[in-house]
Amino acid sequence: MLTRTIAIYDILACYLYLISTQSPERVILAGDSAGGGMVLSLLVILRDQGLPMPAGAVLISPWVDLCHSFPSIVAGKLILRSQETAGF
Repeated sequence: MLTRTIAIYDILACYLYLISTQSPERVILAGDSAGGGMVLSLLVILRDQGLPMPAGAVLISPWVDLCHSFPSIVAGKLILRSQETAGF
């Protein structure tokens, strides 16, 4: 038995309450960084469960690759933007 709530369940419960008070066509979700990943996770759950989708979503720099599986990380060749523009 879980003793803590899981954040995605809380977000889903909030969204379901929100659309019980107004039309989903009037709802736009937004999230930044990890919040963007949560919004994307919520959209997937809504789609998979056949629940009403919001009018839109804004994802600002979402954290979606939690495994860090992109090639530059795996190869150890992470180049920071500040290194690319040094001396600019």
